[in-house]
Amino acid sequence: MEKKYCIALCILSFFILCIFACKTDMKRQPVEKDGKIYGKIKGAFRHNWWNYYERGISFADGKFWSEAEADFKDAISFWEIDERRARTYGMHFIDYFPHRELGVIYFHQNRFSEAIRELETSLSSVKTAKAEFYLDRARKIDIEQKSLDKASPQVTLEYPGRNTVLNDFTITVKGTATDDTFIKEVRVNGKSFRIDLSNPNIDFTQEIPLSLGKNDILIEVRDLMGNVTKMTETVMCDRAGPILNVDNLIHAGSSRAGYILKGYAYDDSRIKKITIDGKVISQKAGNETLIDHSFQLASGKREIEVIVEDAAGNQTRAKLKPPSDISQTGISKASVSGNEENYYASLASDVLYFAENETDAPVDQRGRAISLSPVKTNHCESLGEYYALIIGVDEYKEWPILKTAVNDARGMKDVLVRRYGFKEENVRLRVDSEATWNVMINDLRDMAGKLGECDNLLVYFAGHGQVDNLTRGGSWIPVNGKRRDTTTWVTNGVITEIFGSEGVRGKNIVIIADSCYSGTLLRDGYNTIPETEKDYQRKLLELAAKKSRQIITSGGNEPVADSGLDNHSIFAYYLLRALEENQRPIIDIENIMLTYVWKYVTEKGGQRPVIGRMKTLMDDYGQYVLALDGKLPQGLEMPKFGSMARTHESYAQTAQASTLRDEEPPKIEVRKWVPKKTVFQDKAYLEGKAEDESGIQRIMINGKNILKRTGKQVYFNHLTNLTAGENIFEVECLDQVGNKAEDKLEIERIVPKIYGDDARMGVVILPFAQDEHFDKQIEEMFKKQMENSNRFKVRPAPLSQAQLVDPKKLKSFMKDWNAGFIIGGTIVKGEESVDIYAKITEVEGMTILTSQDVYGESKLTRGDIERLCKGLTIKLSADRPLAEGKILSI
Repeated sequence: MEKKYCIALCILSFFILCIFACKTDMKRQPVEKDGKIYGKIKGAFRHNWWNYYERGISFADGKFWSEAEADFKDAISFWEIDERRARTYGMHFIDYFPHRELGVIYFHQNRFSEAIRELETSLSSVKTAKAEFYLDRARKIDIEQKSLDKASPQVTLEYPGRNTVLNDFTITVKGTATDDTFIKEVRVNGKSFRIDLSNPNIDFTQEIPLSLGKNDILIEVRDLMGNVTKMTETVMCDRAGPILNVDNLIHAGSSRAGYILKGYAYDDSRIKKITIDGKVISQKAGNETLIDHSFQLASGKREIEVIVEDAAGNQTRAKLKPPSDISQTGISKASVSGNEENYYASLASDVLYFAENETDAPVDQRGRAISLSPVKTNHCESLGEYYALIIGVDEYKEWPILKTAVNDARGMKDVLVRRYGFKEENVRLRVDSEATWNVMINDLRDMAGKLGECDNLLVYFAGHGQVDNLTRGGSWIPVNGKRRDTTTWVTNGVITEIFGSEGVRGKNIVIIADSCYSGTLLRDGYNTIPETEKDYQRKLLELAAKKSRQIITSGGNEPVADSGLDNHSIFAYYLLRALEENQRPIIDIENIMLTYVWKYVTEKGGQRPVIGRMKTLMDDYGQYVLALDGKLPQGLEMPKFGSMARTHESYAQTAQASTLRDEEPPKIEVRKWVPKKTVFQDKAYLEGKAEDESGIQRIMINGKNILKRTGKQVYFNHLTNLTAGENIFEVECLDQVGNKAEDKLEIERIVPKIYGDDARMGVVILPFAQDEHFDKQIEEMFKKQMENSNRFKVRPAPLSQAQLVDPKKLKSFMKDWNAGFIIGGTIVKGEESVDIYAKITEVEGMTILTSQDVYGESKLTRGDIERLCKGLTIKLSADRPLAEGKILSI
């Protein structure tokens, strides 16, 4: 009896539940709105979980929130897990996201806490872009309503650190962004790091391209409420090795194995260390390091290796061959360049000259006699022709504007032409924009080349002067000289090489420099001229007949004043005044300085003008003499002289030929590359050496100067990107006087197959699943983005229905098209939303490798949809990265 009663009770309960369910469903009947029916499904409603889910979607499309909510809850009561391709019956599958859709319903009903709960539940089962989209929106409103956001985001950088220096073409920035609520966006130099869903902590990495020099890396972090925190880190990019200049490698002391290496190393990103034959000789951090190192060469070694490394890890290497023997004169021939002519040129600097007494035997520094051969001097019947090059610069581009330099230059030209007989056509005036580096160098060479044996030249410069921090040598600054590029300066080395050489035929040359640090032109010590009334003019003409290379500067190795008196610098004012007031028919330039200028400038200007001779010319005994109207005093004539002693005959010949009018180009040697080389790398490291006795002024690769400091024997290197195919590098080298040497390198880069188009992932994109709102244009946009990617190779292969259904036919077809993967998916387009889903399937085993989706809302333009398609392509690419090397297993 009890058993029958229980059975009856169960049956009754079942019918009551069915009646209740039917009544509940009856309240959710299809509804017509704006000409459309909502709340219906395809086929009969059999109260399965997928029936409830499908009907809930339909109600949600019509914004019938309560009906949709009830259906989703019923679906969850049957099957509570969100998943893609949930199996309904047989081989039928659907994408099933009841928690996600319920969360969206809650959001539209302003039930944000419930929405967050359901959306997080959905994402715990399966990741979808729509759930992430609505979860961020719900979180933002919830934070705003509860006033949960108390602080701005914070950024902690793992890399780069402070003072990071590297030689890469890119840098991977690593860090962590944190917030008391949620981080929504991280941007590095404007490039967004992919964040699908906001999070309180985001570990980010972003690869950023680097340019040479200083790179400011800006990190921007934004939380859900729009608060932004920014930070900047500076990275130095240096892809060129240090510049190594070797001035000399000579024997030291009595030991055959003892040597001294002299030179310098320079690098923009700091010198890290210098080693000689494996021994570190310097680890001083700095942009420039002087090398003055004594060492013993190991027995049997034939060469010395010098390595200079900068802070970025770039290295410059030089292999030097030391002098093999000490010659009988005590000076190593190989210490200069190994050839006899340069050897005697070097020897000459150690000889003591006896210019007017040929019977005195000159000796070298060790007291040993040196044989001489006489060289006759030319006799000049008159004072000779007078030339002048006058330069004044006020309007600098990168340096402070000056006030008086141009006026000083014009005043100098006027007084020389008007009072001292300089012909107008022999005076060249360059002011402001005319006084560029090229023009100044060409003018100096041209004026030196004009001079005959009896001619005189005055060079006057008024403008900025500067000392090189490394070499301590002074320079004149042209109008286009750059503050941080010494190769754009006219160095004292150029000036003294041009006018201090035996080969320049001019008799008397004076350089007057009214600029800062002009005293660096001078040889140590001053020459003064004894003077009496009786023999002054005769003695002056004797001095005027001898060769001289004189320097007059407005100051020593110090800054000098620009402003002064009567729109002139104080130095120019008193010099011009002395030239105006002079009444002597002939007067030497040093007398003018000592008698008139020096005292006033020293007392009133606080600077000390300097009088002296160039550092280069040894037989410098004459004087630069000025004559009123350019004429000899009546009754006087130029004196006659005999021969003058010189060193070895070959030195005299060499001196005559090796002038700064030298037209010998520098030598360039680019190491490790043949004229044309084939490589597989995407970068090339060009190494080389440039040398010239007058000094290397510039080294340019494809028009870009890579030399930061001048030198006679310069080792350089340069890291550069290579494009696929032929790469041409034109190397150009200029010496101090503008002689040029050129070379051309050709490097062919072959792209490895793994980086070629054929190595991309070959895919065939199947027609996307369609619904009543399907938009064919979206499918085409997605295909275009896939074709433009660097990861996929889309095969334009139309597939028939038979091929799609039959696995054998599909595999055969895909093999013919060299594509092992198919991409299919769905596009669900609402009135104001788009949901695009794609999956990659491996054909051989019909295995789904990855699936990704994107979601967007509101009034979506064509550009918005293109961005969604690009985002989907990026997601698929990131999930299937390019594999390099031999794949051992998957």
